[in-house]
Amino acid sequence: MIEIQSGLIYLTREDWGARTDIPRLGHPVNRLDRTEAIMHHTVIIDDDATPNRWETMAEVKAK
Repeated sequence: MIEIQSGLIYLTREDWGARTDIPRLGHPVNRLDRTEAIMHHTVIIDDDATPNRWETMAEVKAK
């Protein structure tokens, strides 16, 4: 887990509990050969008593 800035955290597949026995498709590309950068993010609505505020990391990972 890397905290980029307050409230912005980067989790690896292993950090958030992805099944690492299932390989990702694709392959590493040399940095000098890259033509695009794709950033993937997921937005999940938090529907408890404090909407859109995640109280714990466990709550985030469970979603």
